[in-house]
Amino acid sequence: AARKALRARLGLKDPEKPPKAPKRPQEPKEDPSKELLLAATRGEIGVRFEAHAVEDLRAALALAAEFRLKASVEGGIEAARAAAALSKAKVPLACWPAAGPGAEADGPPAESIPGAVVAAGGRAAVATGDGKPMAVRHLVLAAALAAGQGLDRAAALRAVTLDAAAA
Repeated sequence: AARKALRARLGLKDPEKPPKAPKRPQEPKEDPSKELLLAATRGEIGVRFEAHAVEDLRAALALAAEFRLKASVEGGIEAARAAAALSKAKVPLACWPAAGPGAEADGPPAESIPGAVVAAGGRAAVATGDGKPMAVRHLVLAAALAAGQGLDRAAALRAVTLDAAAA
């Protein structure tokens, strides 16, 4: 009664029932896609980026650096202009010598990209750029084109074997 009178004088409301203890939160459901992302940020699995424009290449490198991803880049039509950044980040590039949309007509030919990346100190693999099983028959031609545009023969062989496996 004394508390009620004091509360009334102070203009406070009477406390209703004491608040209930909060319920125990539910266990989170497992989400395989989030587990995959976590494994990538822990460096347990590699992440492949497809990027062609210089801005996209630099954005992929920045994302890989920010989240400490074990990354590789595929495509890279304009990778010759980002060769130093690829080399500095130690991110391998898997490029194919067929220029597609976005390739600049006044830029270097797509076949010279592996040579430019290797000359900058990076690792460049030569790929076909096609996911079909029979596309592998063009791999020797892609390596020969890269060798004809500045990649030495030993580096061209490494580009379709060791560097391709690393990428």
